[in-house]
Amino acid sequence: MDLVGIDLDGTALNGQRQMTATTRAAISLATHSGVCVIAITGRPVRECRELARLFSLDIDFVGSNGAAVWDARTGAVRRRCGFTSADTYQLVSKLRRCSNEIRLGIVGDDVCALDMGFPEDLARAWHVEPAGCVEEAVIDLQTPDPVQKVVAWHPCGRDHAISLIRQADPSAELSFSGSDFVELTAPGVHKGSALRAVAAENGGCDLGRCAAIGDMPNDIPMLQAAGVSLAMGNAHPSVFAHALYVLPTHDSDGVAAALVAIARGKENGDR
Repeated sequence: MDLVGIDLDGTALNGQRQMTATTRAAISLATHSGVCVIAITGRPVRECRELARLFSLDIDFVGSNGAAVWDARTGAVRRRCGFTSADTYQLVSKLRRCSNEIRLGIVGDDVCALDMGFPEDLARAWHVEPAGCVEEAVIDLQTPDPVQKVVAWHPCGRDHAISLIRQADPSAELSFSGSDFVELTAPGVHKGSALRAVAAENGGCDLGRCAAIGDMPNDIPMLQAAGVSLAMGNAHPSVFAHALYVLPTHDSDGVAAALVAIARGKENGDR
């Protein structure tokens, strides 16, 4: 293997949202063996920065489900893609017309704005105070950078929110991970497109020589794109059908086991 894309929450991070010393050592071993390790996560760039600092990681991060690439070595965001401000406003307006109970948010590198009434537990996890409506936040955006994600929550549940989104804009990419909200990215932007892009950026790496490790439905596109797909033992039931191998759980350093095996193979001349 030449490149490995790893999800973070529920994958490289354990149940306490920590990255163990064992996993950190395995990432270091893999990179020193010539394997490019990339974190591909739903978290925005601002949270990727914090994780890199906390766990002393100097790898590339793909944030917001494929919408941004951040280099921990240089601190630069190399690539961004997403919704324009005009497209974001139009999407939000369509969703409002479908339901006055839906609660929305927008996410960028350092921008996160949530509707008043967005669930408080989710807002606290993001360190954001819901205020007003996201339409105001879109109008007030002071950057030409795209909105990387729109998030949606409905009191009737995630499936109902998904139904409303498909009615409002069937072209948007939908995904979800462990929370009750739905994440929307621009058409063609997902973890699978991100894996293809970073493989191309890394010397045109053959996708057959790429591995992907994940645990939730938003990881499925990158599992489908990679030549070798690995699901965590704690994965969502829908993920297993897309994996060639199943690893130990995130609380048993499953990612570390995979990376050590890949590194050893690389050192032994595995082509």
